[in-house]
Amino acid sequence: RGPSVEATLTDIPALVPLVRRNVAMARQQLACGTWCGSAPQLQRTPLPFPGSVSGGLRASTNAPALPTFNVRTLLWGKDSTATRMRCFRGHWDVVVCSDCLYDANAFPRLVGTLRRVAKPGTLVVLACKRRNLASETGFWRSVESHGFDAFAPPRRLYPREFAADDVYIVFLSKCAQ
Repeated sequence: RGPSVEATLTDIPALVPLVRRNVAMARQQLACGTWCGSAPQLQRTPLPFPGSVSGGLRASTNAPALPTFNVRTLLWGKDSTATRMRCFRGHWDVVVCSDCLYDANAFPRLVGTLRRVAKPGTLVVLACKRRNLASETGFWRSVESHGFDAFAPPRRLYPREFAADDVYIVFLSKCAQ
């Protein structure tokens, strides 16, 4: 058996029940679906961008234990919700943010939360829909001014699901201090 994998999914309180239902369905798929007996094991590999300080993850054929999924409430910018979670006492290896740049008023709280959970070696992946270029530019400047390097891969490398012109992916890495 390979190493155990733990994933914590977070959202606002109103959406946590939906996330829990989705996790339950995903666990059933992992346990009984196409991955039965051949679930990929995660291993570190070099990240696909310059200046990276940590390895990324790739699949191998050794079957690990099923991932442990935790679903928690997280309010951006609220350290009290972050510190209650066991996983925040250290740092996260990977943070994935999906469609998180929808409210410019929340950008400072999102940046504060990313600063809290990301340490040197953490990979942050943001997949976003472009809504307001001016406010999003302010977000990226704030992220960089708070010690993150950003890399946007060329669109030709995007998965087909992200081929729309208004969707983009950005990798962040926390600079060593």
